[in-house]
Amino acid sequence: MKKIIALLSLILMTTLLAACAAEPTAFGVPQSTWNTLSPQQKQTVIAGYNQRKAIKQQNAPLESAIGAASAILQNQHRGGYNSNFFTK
Repeated sequence: MKKIIALLSLILMTTLLAACAAEPTAFGVPQSTWNTLSPQQKQTVIAGYNQRKAIKQQNAPLESAIGAASAILQNQHRGGYNSNFFTK
């Protein structure tokens, strides 16, 4: 059990360190790549970024509902809810 905890701790610390050392981005593109793009390419990247952001905002209520339903089902699977409640 201690080995598992140590391994998970190592993975977590490595992940956090990698996140801290990540290269900054511009509209989801690494800064080093962004600096090499032409103005037209940058406009294409910005348009795609804005489109993805708008889609994510539109889907937010659905994502929230899916998360809530998943939590209910997981709790029900663990015996947290009376299964007859949902069938009445």
